[in-house]
Amino acid sequence: IGVLSVTSGVLWGGLSGRASRGQAFLYSFLLQGVAFILMAALPGMNSLIIAAALLGFTLRATYTICAASAGDYIAVQFSSAAFGLMSVGAGLGSAISPTVGGAIADNAGMN
Repeated sequence: IGVLSVTSGVLWGGLSGRASRGQAFLYSFLLQGVAFILMAALPGMNSLIIAAALLGFTLRATYTICAASAGDYIAVQFSSAAFGLMSVGAGLGSAISPTVGGAIADNAGMN
């Protein structure tokens, strides 16, 4: 996944430049959804490898498209600060999501 993610920023940045930012988000989220559905519906090594490849190609899509969007919607002198704020929000969400997910699972009786 890590090796594939190296190219994902360039791929999704180029796609968001040719199409629109919204379409690029849609395509990246669709590929991620297909990967997750594939792993859930067909558990096995082949499905895992295909899903990992899809996730590797979309791993950095959101950050790349958000960086490009910051330049589109915010004045140039503030676009890097806007992207930094988006990155902090994403990082905080990633940091607290295991705790929140665990609390939901505990309260729903899922463990």
